[in-house]
Amino acid sequence: MLNTCNSRIWFVVELCEAVQAQKIEIANFELFSSTPKDIAVGFSDRFPVREWASVGQFTAQDMRDVQSFDLYPQIFGKFIRVELLSHHGSEHYCPISLFKVYGTSEFEVLEKESSQHSAHIDEDEEDEIIDVPDVPAAEAE
Repeated sequence: MLNTCNSRIWFVVELCEAVQAQKIEIANFELFSSTPKDIAVGFSDRFPVREWASVGQFTAQDMRDVQSFDLYPQIFGKFIRVELLSHHGSEHYCPISLFKVYGTSEFEVLEKESSQHSAHIDEDEEDEIIDVPDVPAAEAE
């Protein structure tokens, strides 16, 4: 993505499915260009949307390498909006060479919660001890 640094830079990515986003990675590998500095990230389950759920505002370092940022709160959504609020350097262009989103799909989260719930139920059943009172044996007549 190639933009001039003096323009308002933002983009929206539609993910292939709804995920619980946990981390993003962003990088600029281009020589003779400015790198992102302040970044705002929003998340939504639909697009277009009036307000994005903020999942973080970050300050990136001035380097030409992949930088990772943890998102909080980790909510479900299919659309992620990234806005570059400022940049390092004084070059004309502010490109983005790489952008990745890491997260867990709704199915994986539900499957994990289901297996944890069933494991918890199994533990409860194993821990249950039934106390049977002593019953006197029948006396012979």
